[in-house]
Amino acid sequence: MKNKSKKMMLFSLIIMLSFSLLSLIVAFSIKNIPENISYRYVNQRIEKRSWHDSYEIISDIIFLFELCITMITTIVFFIAKVKTHEKIMKKTISLWVVLVISTIALLLSNTVVTGLSDENDYSPKYYEFSDNQHTLVFEERSFLLYGEGYIFQIQDDNSAILLEHFTTDDGGRNNGMYDVIWFNDHAEITYHTFVTENDKKTVVVNFK
Repeated sequence: MKNKSKKMMLFSLIIMLSFSLLSLIVAFSIKNIPENISYRYVNQRIEKRSWHDSYEIISDIIFLFELCITMITTIVFFIAKVKTHEKIMKKTISLWVVLVISTIALLLSNTVVTGLSDENDYSPKYYEFSDNQHTLVFEERSFLLYGEGYIFQIQDDNSAILLEHFTTDDGGRNNGMYDVIWFNDHAEITYHTFVTENDKKTVVVNFK
């Protein structure tokens, strides 16, 4: 039982270190591949989709796999009661340290591929406008003194096309209060910028 537990410990360490190295190699190999972002309008909110999502899911699965291996190995190692409790603790601690190192490597690989904080939440809210021919959805986000908005055109299949991005001062939100003037091939949209109390800006978005 002791030899088996030692072999299992060695196997677990090799697996986790291998995954760590492999994840970093893959990350640096694919980091320059275009993200090819697409959007969909689902349940009154805009969902951003790209191959980055699949990469993050795979990273999560690898982490859960490594965590399970670590927990199982730790349990088996304690049951085996290898020599003294002190040595058991030393060996199991080394296993968990490797798990931490592997987790850091996975996080680093994610950062290399997807970048730093490119998908902040900032409490998004959505507002829909339509002239019965075209549908626009406004997404508002803000945090402290930073505010931004996105204007999407919704297609018949609920796919969304990003038409415009704008920012506001002092984290201001328009809260859906937009003036939209519709035309056959475009719309004129006026919104508050919050630079001053009554400051407004008008943008033109062309329909796709």
